Amino acid sequence: SHGGNPTTRIGVARHVYVTETQAEAERIAARGYAAWYENFIHLWRQHGVVDPAYPATLDAALAADAVIAGTPEHVAAEIARQVDVAGLNYFVCRFAYGDLSFEESSASLELFAGEVMPRFA
Repeated sequence: SHGGNPTTRIGVARHVYVTETQAEAERIAARGYAAWYENFIHLWRQHGVVDPAYPATLDAALAADAVIAGTPEHVAAEIARQVDVAGLNYFVCRFAYGDLSFEESSASLELFAGEVMPRFA
């Protein structure tokens, strides 16, 4: 079992965007993540605090495993990889972030529920 002791909780939270093509997922996630990051970092900057350790761009966030964007196959494989590498026993997905519309977020969530989650049942 992942995480060793089943009573020990080891988890992560990730921004997730799922759609039919990798390019579209990354385009939409980049826009949403940029808006989320600017809102998140606003007060840190306003008070002169050095930026916390959050990647400032989607490319950096993807490289740091902070965001997962892609096709259902890609998203499932990436979640499985992160669970395996870190020994996770729970995984929190953020589907609504930044300036993603309700339609974009709900379409991503529906695709995740229908095509990604069953792979972990």
